[in-house]
This record gives sequence, C-alpha cells and structure tokens, in this order.
Amino acid sequence: AAGVWEGGMAARALLVALLLVQRVGAWEKGVSSSAPCASLLARNDTGFVARGMTMWADDFGRTSDHPIIIGVGQGTTATHTINHALMSLGLTTAHWFYIHRGPTEREPFTRKRVELEKGNLTVLLELDAILDTPAPSLLWSVAKVFPNARFILSLRDTVTWARRRMDTHGGATPGSSRRFYMQKSCSEATRRERVLVLEDLFALSNMLVQCVVPRDRLWVVNVWEESEESIVRLVEDVTGLRMPPSYRSPSFAKAKRKAARGEA
Repeated sequence: AAGVWEGGMAARALLVALLLVQRVGAWEKGVSSSAPCASLLARNDTGFVARGMTMWADDFGRTSDHPIIIGVGQGTTATHTINHALMSLGLTTAHWFYIHRGPTEREPFTRKRVELEKGNLTVLLELDAILDTPAPSLLWSVAKVFPNARFILSLRDTVTWARRRMDTHGGATPGSSRRFYMQKSCSEATRRERVLVLEDLFALSNMLVQCVVPRDRLWVVNVWEESEESIVRLVEDVTGLRMPPSYRSPSFAKAKRKAARGEA
C-alpha cells in the first residue's frame, strides 16, 4: 500500500505542475509573506488547491464595492447552519440548489450557479452572501474584484471531514465538486489512500484562505466545537445586524446530535 501511495503522490505532483503553469505566478503575489504562508509555496500540491480556488481572477476586468459575504469553507463544514443564520436576517443568500430571499422565499440557483462557474461574477451582485460550491473556488476572484467582501471560513476536524466527504460526495476535493475526483482516475488507490489525499488538500485549502484573505475581513468558525450563541455572534459581527433573541437553527441542532452519536 505504501508503494502505491508514493506512486500516486508522484503522479499527483506531476499533474499539479502541468496545471499551474498559467496561474500560480499571479497567486503567489497575493499570498501573505508570513512563514506559514511562505512554506505553502514549497509544496507542489498546494498549487493545485490554489488553482482550484482561483479560477477566474483575471477575467472580470473591473472591481465592485458590493460587500458580498462569501463562505470560503468547503462543503460538509456546516455551511447549511451558517446559511440559515444569514437568511434569517433577511439577507439574500445562495447555497448550492437555492437562492434564499430571507427565511421564507427561495428559488432555484442552478442556472445562475452554472453562469458563476463559467466566470460570470455579476451573479454575485444579486446576492448578499454565497456558501457551498462554487463559493470556495471564487476565493481569489472575489478577493481581487470585491475589495469590500467579507469571508467566512467554516472549519471541521480534518479526518472527520475527509471521511464524510468521501461517504457523501464521492471524494470531491477542495476547489469545486467537479474539478478533481479521487476515484475512477486513480483506480489503483485504496479508499483509505483517497481519504488521506482529501485530508491533505482540505488542510491546505484552509491554510490558503488564511494566507490570502486580510485578517480584518476573515471570520473563522467550527460549528462542531462552538456554541450556537457564538455562531450567532459571529454572524452578527460579519453582517452588522442583530439576530432575533428567539433565533434557533435546526441545522445546528442536527449537527450537534450527529456529533454526539459520533456521526458528524
């Protein structure tokens, strides 16, 4: 198994080098000069994550003052919980299938999500917030095009995230659910080896966010390790709005129940 794993890593490093020729130079200019961030540049696989999360930075051609809120945490990190809190404030949010206009109205997001994935960033001008795919892939584009953007990085235990991502999403890696899969293309690898790759890329993508986004515009949260009150305070801080005192999130309670059963 070790030999297969090492061979897979070598192949992935080669793939990364081929994929990064056009984009990595621009990405490096945006990375913090701190030691942890500088160390990312020494890793070939970091470049793959960077490319997956910086797809359209140079294609928009102008900037916008729109204060979009973007969830740059990967899916399967309780993005539903954060989205529920945001839309309960009356904001227009997008989360995978739907655009939510406050807590009671919603409409399909699929067509506009496809436009966004093709690089049409004007879709964001219609929203107050966006979470889940393809939001993490917009990291570099939003950082460049929307100087007033606010970023929420939702975290989770890395090992648990990789296991759940494999079980529920077939191993979609950071960047986008359609960018790269550790399944048929790596048929020689075992499930455990694919999970290890996911763990690595998840950790790298979270580090990348914290290197690229200015600290005064980044909020970090781990729903599984924090109270609902702290989640509410974070959302209030991000938005500048006050949550109703009676607010309760059904998705937060669900996440806590799963964690208590060891299913999170």
